[in-house]
Amino acid sequence: MPRDAMAELGNFTAALEGIDLQLEFDPGDAEAVHKAIAKMEAVIDAAADPFPGNELIAQVVEQLKEHYRQAIREESPEDDELGSEA
Repeated sequence: MPRDAMAELGNFTAALEGIDLQLEFDPGDAEAVHKAIAKMEAVIDAAADPFPGNELIAQVVEQLKEHYRQAIREESPEDDELGSEA
């Protein structure tokens, strides 16, 4: 039976809605920022793991990670070069 990529995408987004990820970190500490980003990425990857090979989900995963990376970095001081290291 062929996989239904759209149904999997729906299941993936439902799984994301059930996640309560709250990141607490010191935005002035580069290591803490990197750990927060790594934790966020791991949670998103874990939600996507049941759907290997689904390109729709892979695209959403990358978009989500970039969105949250940016949000995390925006909390860090402007003069920090955190964005260039990840």
